[in-house]
Amino acid sequence: MSKTAVSTIISRMKLRYDYNITGDADLDALMLDILNEATKQVKQFLYDGGVMQDITAQASFQIIPGQEYRDITKAVIIGDTASFTGIAGDTIDLHVDGTDYADIDISGATDIDDVVTAIEAVIAGVASNNATTGTLQLSSLTTGSTSIVTIADGTTTAQTVVGDLFSNSDDRTASGITDVDYIISLTERVNQKTIELIPWQTFRKFYPKPSSNSTTSPDFASRNAGRIYFGPQPSSYTRIYIDYVKLLTAMTSASTMPFDEKYDMLAIAQGRYEYLLWQDPSNRQSIASAREVRDLLKAELITLAAKDMRVMAPLGRDFSELWGPQAPETGDFSAG
Repeated sequence: MSKTAVSTIISRMKLRYDYNITGDADLDALMLDILNEATKQVKQFLYDGGVMQDITAQASFQIIPGQEYRDITKAVIIGDTASFTGIAGDTIDLHVDGTDYADIDISGATDIDDVVTAIEAVIAGVASNNATTGTLQLSSLTTGSTSIVTIADGTTTAQTVVGDLFSNSDDRTASGITDVDYIISLTERVNQKTIELIPWQTFRKFYPKPSSNSTTSPDFASRNAGRIYFGPQPSSYTRIYIDYVKLLTAMTSASTMPFDEKYDMLAIAQGRYEYLLWQDPSNRQSIASAREVRDLLKAELITLAAKDMRVMAPLGRDFSELWGPQAPETGDFSAG
């Protein structure tokens, strides 16, 4: 998949808009701003048209036992061992939000609470004993793109001590997930199930009091106020895999386009439409012409374009219905 440099697109935009002035920093800044807006609109065109390849991603996170919701912009890792006894030389390294904390001594710990105390003495507010599972929980002190937590063996440890707290290596690091626009699906792989997404009002009707029931693997989820809620309330540190449509981050002139190069002309056309709205809003003829060109390209490249139905189904439609035995055709086939 080939993606074009943003600087190349800006040069093409200036040629198409008849303002090919080199060395004009203000013009370049304007073109970049217009292109950022245009790519967001093209992303919506792709989503509406069911062309998902360039606009989707997958990530994973642990749900927090005893907590109904999960703010996935905050990094959290949860261990799976409810007991711990240190030996001489046991140390761990932590990386929290860009800062390293090396060789935290846990050799004298006789339980998880002692491990929490040792960590809190070095960096406060990060470690806790999860009240539901009795295991070590490490949380970032912030949210967003800088939110990260990692635990590893200390540089002077006498054994592989981190495995006694986090036996699953996948659970030893986490970063905040910040680019979720629309959730496509939530799955977990222990029970190999899909967690059904339902509207918020329906979710709250089913689960008005989170502590009333719990489960190791929730059946339903709903997104509200920037959080993902799970029902019944999770009682385990299950890892959830999220497939989603991405939010687009602002590009710079050193970036590359987020889509395949075949959509460059659509982004340029959308940009020209937005540029004319800014430059001369009273020139309705030129604006209408630019919109027609944009709409034509949108139809040819997305709406009316041939799509590979083996790997894509219309949004909101269960692709499984296209497979399996089909209903018999009716009619008289005896002739010819």
